[in-house]
Amino acid sequence: MPRINRGALEQGFFHVLNRGNHRQQLFQTKDEYAVFLGLLASATEHFAVQVWGYCLMPNHWHLVVEAPRMSDLSKWVHGICNRHVRQFHRQNPRLGGGHIYQGRYKSFPIQDESYLWNVLCYVEANPLRAKLVSRAEDWPWSSLSQARVYDGLVEVTRPKLAHWDRGEHWRETVNSP
Repeated sequence: MPRINRGALEQGFFHVLNRGNHRQQLFQTKDEYAVFLGLLASATEHFAVQVWGYCLMPNHWHLVVEAPRMSDLSKWVHGICNRHVRQFHRQNPRLGGGHIYQGRYKSFPIQDESYLWNVLCYVEANPLRAKLVSRAEDWPWSSLSQARVYDGLVEVTRPKLAHWDRGEHWRETVNSP
């Protein structure tokens, strides 16, 4: 059976996400989160894809990206997921092999600026809505906390974010109900 076409939009902004197979945890330790961020940073250096925002959650992740071509986005995400699966199996040999993702990644086009702001807010507020933190910027695995340093964390290679002015009230916007 052929794959479903991802859509007609060939360039622009996208909300990209994937979830663990059977909602299993993709990240259990700080090192596992850090490895994925390193993969994301490395892939971003090799493809013309810009990261605008991200959030890694225990059993899924969200990315907000800009891609000049859909083929770049596809290769970029494929490379990240492929390397992540191999790394996951190296770090968790007791689990055996097999799928760690529930399926292919999902990508949703973002067609206007107000929707882009809403998606960025949604992505960065994810740990707050999941009640993992009391303030969204306290979650160390999101673009909202990109510049913060956390006790007990080794230096983490993070993807370079596209430059955008969040405004002085962005954190309050993300943390509002």
